[in-house]
Amino acid sequence: MAKKIGEVELGLRKEILLSSHSSLSLLTIDAMREGIRCGCKFPPISLFYTSVKGSYVIDDGNHRAVAHYLEGFPCRREFKGFFESDLSRYTPLEEVVLDGKNIDDIGLGGAISCLPRKIAEEFCVANNLDLCRCLLNYEKALDRLSSIFEYPFDDDDED
Repeated sequence: MAKKIGEVELGLRKEILLSSHSSLSLLTIDAMREGIRCGCKFPPISLFYTSVKGSYVIDDGNHRAVAHYLEGFPCRREFKGFFESDLSRYTPLEEVVLDGKNIDDIGLGGAISCLPRKIAEEFCVANNLDLCRCLLNYEKALDRLSSIFEYPFDDDDED
């Protein structure tokens, strides 16, 4: 099942958020909504200013922005600078499709790992998910992601 969301509200002002995604995982958003209802504090969404007043490009936090909007709860945000690339490649968040078939291992696992254990188990049962498998897939996805980056420090160095 796919659906679209409306204008995103951050704080008291209506702002236009632009996403590099054309679709987002509805399951991940639902897990984050459970977390918001439980009082979980998710990391802030990372935004770039654009040349269009009241318009921002999401660098990180597309699912979090939608989950907070749907719960009617302002999300924390951090600004990383000015975005100077072509905005035509980005989709307004209000036009991003929420896809029930799309599974985002990092987003889903991260959201589930923030939930209290009992609520995480109930969420997984209600959505036909295996809690251990979700968390294992999350860990594997993070391992794959971390293998892409080279870190400028040596783990053996102790300061």
